[in-house]
This record gives sequence, structure tokens and C-alpha cells, in this order.
Amino acid sequence: MADPTQTNPAERVPSQATGIEQTPPNDWTIERLFAVPGVAARTMPEPTEPVDMEEEWAIIELEKYSTQHLEAYKAQIDPRRNVEIENALAASQFKRTLSAWHLLFCRPFPLEIIQHIFHLFVYSAESLQEINRNRLRLTWVCRDWRAVAVNHKYLWNTLCFGGQPPWASTMIALERAGNALLHVRIMDIPGPMPNPSHVETVDDDMGQPVALTVKQVEYLLSKLLRKISQIRTMVVHLKVWQTAFTVLTRLNAGGRLDRLMHFEIRRGDALITNALQVHGTQLYQLPTVELGNGFMNDLQTLVLDGMHIHWPGLHLESLCDLELRLIPILHFPLAHEFRRTLASCSGTLRNLRIESTALREEDDGEEGPFLPIVLDRLDQISISRLTPVYVRWVLSQFRAPTVTKLNLNTLGAYDAVVLLEWLTTICRFPLVERLGIVDCFIHNSEDGKAAVVRWLETMPRIKYIRTGIVSRNFLDAFAMSPWDYYDTRPEGVPPAICPALKEVIFEYQDPADVVSFIEARERLKAPLDVVKLSPGWRTQPNWVEGYERIKATGVRVDLIGHCGHTHTVPGVN
Repeated sequence: MADPTQTNPAERVPSQATGIEQTPPNDWTIERLFAVPGVAARTMPEPTEPVDMEEEWAIIELEKYSTQHLEAYKAQIDPRRNVEIENALAASQFKRTLSAWHLLFCRPFPLEIIQHIFHLFVYSAESLQEINRNRLRLTWVCRDWRAVAVNHKYLWNTLCFGGQPPWASTMIALERAGNALLHVRIMDIPGPMPNPSHVETVDDDMGQPVALTVKQVEYLLSKLLRKISQIRTMVVHLKVWQTAFTVLTRLNAGGRLDRLMHFEIRRGDALITNALQVHGTQLYQLPTVELGNGFMNDLQTLVLDGMHIHWPGLHLESLCDLELRLIPILHFPLAHEFRRTLASCSGTLRNLRIESTALREEDDGEEGPFLPIVLDRLDQISISRLTPVYVRWVLSQFRAPTVTKLNLNTLGAYDAVVLLEWLTTICRFPLVERLGIVDCFIHNSEDGKAAVVRWLETMPRIKYIRTGIVSRNFLDAFAMSPWDYYDTRPEGVPPAICPALKEVIFEYQDPADVVSFIEARERLKAPLDVVKLSPGWRTQPNWVEGYERIKATGVRVDLIGHCGHTHTVPGVN
């Protein structure tokens, strides 16, 4: 046999059967081991024979010496690379790992512990694709492993349907899940997966997401809704409204969703057809659908993105998170319907997010006076892409004295002074600790400055602010004295606005404004601990120079990546 060390790696072509790349990674990850020829996860035969433990121990010892021999060969030719040696080394390590897995049942573990270990292994993956692979790997180690994996229904109850039918591996998982509660995703748009996996991307059936048709969705739901009483989580991300509407209608016809806790439906063209514009498309002529026949007593999260439902009679006693985005204007909920929904979940609702979705007045236009609903557990309010008038109209429907996180974003080119005055006098949020205000216009006048100062003074606990694309007078307010706007000026040294403020994130803000803001806080003896700059800064011309100017103030400055982590700037830090 020819010495494999004499082979020139540059002359080798990877085999189509193996799919092994010419330049594998330096570290031997489990992914590399599973890609070895003859033992790849997708071609591994299912185990049918019992395992001989003595034979497995012998294989472990044999492969241990084989690995040492191949590693010595590999070290001799370093830094050159040889695919045959690396494949042989990976194969040896894989066989040793597989035999070690076979020996696991030599230990007196109860079945429940083995199942728990399997569950941790499967759901430690970072993608839905990897979850499917992990489940399949457990089925071809040996007969005992396969029996435990196949019969452990909670390994198979996270399902993702996408791409093209027949979704073979996902349908197998649906069958093996038995009567377990199901976490279902129907998607042709990549996106996040809610609990229990917290993962992204797609499964093995999918490859790249492909737009589903109405008939394909109907076929899928005909299979899935046989277990409608077991669905715990349902996330629907579809590109066009026809398929998304099909999901709603079939769910309504399928029966009650008594076990559903998380329901999320999004359509991909929602941003194309803005909810605040009336278009002559069929979407705006569709009837409303009563989700789950109105009874979803366990529902805790409801997300409607570009789709509408029938609000009257909807019971949401356990709702914790409500998100309404880009709903067509003709299908905005009526104000009294919205208040009825809030009243039903007033003791549980914690997060309310509204984007480009307002409330309609009563059909006769004469609703009359009403009492706002008290939401005594609401912790976060986020309102985006609405004018200040609509923001005020939405907030007037309820009172939430316990809110600690308030976000007002993209309020348009309309002056927000009247809104801020209303938030100061009528609708206060005194416990707010995290404030977000982005893309908001406040008229540069004495009235505008006074409105900002008085509003900020009602929130003395603010520790964190996210801001950007705001009028300069908003930032200037942090350097002003609130006593200047009192009827009678008190004696002594005036306090700083928001004295607990320690962290600010800026988006698309002029560096001169940021520098002035930092210096003003220093003068007031209320310095910031850290200033963070969002990814938007990198799209601005001369952003590095602006970064240097801000850092020259002496405060700690971090750049936030798109993933949320902080980064350094080469040549600057």
C-alpha cells in the first residue's frame, strides 16, 4: 500500500460520495466525525444486532492506537495537509466515539436519566436543522439507543414544516411525538423559534425556504390538525397573505385550541402593504376569523403581524404578551373591543407591543366617556410607527402604573410636544427604568424644552436610555434644571434630570450632540458609566472620527454588533 504521506493534497479531488472537503478544520469537532465516508449520519444503517461489550472495548483500544499512529503521521507532514490521513483520523475517532456511546448502557442508569441525557443532547443544538440531525443520530447508535430515542416522545415534539412536501422526516417526528404537547413552526421565511429550543434556520426537509402554496398549506394542516388538542406552540411565518389566511381559517374550523400557549402569525409582505395605507387589494376585503373559536384560556403569547382576527368574544384570561403589527387599517380593533380584550387579561398582561396598528372609533363615532382599563402587572410598552395623536389614543385606553420599560419609536415628523405634555399630566409612568425614544421630532422652542424636562422629571428612576434621530433639544434637556420650570423656584442646588441614568445607546445621532450630552452630565456630577453606539453608526460617513471624538470625553464607549455583542475598532481602541 502506498504511503499516504507521499500524496500531494493539492492534487486531490474530494469524492462526490463522501462530500469531505479538501481543507477540514484544525480542531476535530463532532461535525467532522459525522462526515466520515461510510458512517455519515444520513447513510448510517439502523442498528439491528445486539452489541458485544467486549468487542466494543477492543475497538476502543484499537482505535486509540490507530489515532495515535495517524496523528504522528499528520505531525510529520505539518503544515502540509493530506485528505486521506485526515479522513482516516476522523474515521478512527468516530469509531472510538461510537463504541464509547455503545458502552453507556453498561452503567446502571435508570431509563429516566438516559432520556434526560438524550433530551439535553438533542436540544443543545443551535438550529432546527441540527435538532433533526441529533434526533436521527440517536437512532442509529445501537438497538437500545434507538428504542429509547424512538419511544421518548418529547424528543420529537418540536416540528418545523417548510420547503416542499411531503416533509418526510418532520412527519415521522409528528408520529413519534405521540400524545406529547407539540411545538410547531410553519414557515417559508427564516426566523426565530420560541421555546423550548430558542433556535433559528430550518430543518433537513427544507434547505432554503421556498414559498408555500395554499394547497400545500391545506395538505399540511389536514395532517397536523388531527392533533390540534396537543398544540402548545404555533409559529407561522409565511411570505404571502393567502397562505397565512388559510392557516387562520383552517385553525378556526379545526376546533378549540385549549392547550395553545404561544401563537404567532406573520406574513412576509406586511411591510410592503403598510397598515396605515388603504389599498384596493383582496387582503382588505377578507372577513375576520375567530381564532380558536374564541376560547384559548391557556394562551400566553399572541403575535399578529400583518394579519387580523375577529376581536369580539375573544377570551384571553392568561395572556402575558400581546404584539400587534401592521394590521390593515380597516381591521383595526374597535376601541371598546380592545378594552374588553385588555380587561380579560388585566391581571396577567406584562408586555404590550404595537406597531402601525391603532384603534378605530365606534362605528357611529359617538362612543362617549369610558373608564381606562387598569393593567396593574404591565411591565413593558412598545409603540412604533404611529403619529403622536394615535399614540395618545392608544395609551388613553388603559392605565399602567407599574411599567418599567417604555419605548416610543418612529413617531414621524409630527411635533410630539402635546403628547409629552399629556404623558406628564394625565398618563404618567413613574417607575420607568428603561426608556427608548428613537426618530421623534420635538419642536426646538421653549415650549418644546419645557415639555421634555417636565416629562423626564416624572421618571426619576431611569437608568438606561436608547435614543437616536431625535431633536437636539431632547438631549439638551438633560443639562437643564427642572426648577427653571417651577412656579416657585426652591432654594439650594437643583438636581440633575434622571439622576440614576448610567447607560445610553445612540442610533444615528450627530457626534457633536453626543459629546455635548456626555459633557453636560459630567458638569452636573451625574456622569455616565458607558455609551454604546448601535450598528447604524457604521453606515454614516466618517463614523470612526465621530467615535474618536466621543471616546475623547473619557467615558467608556462600546460598539454594538448586529448580534448585540460589543466590539472594538481596529486602529482606534
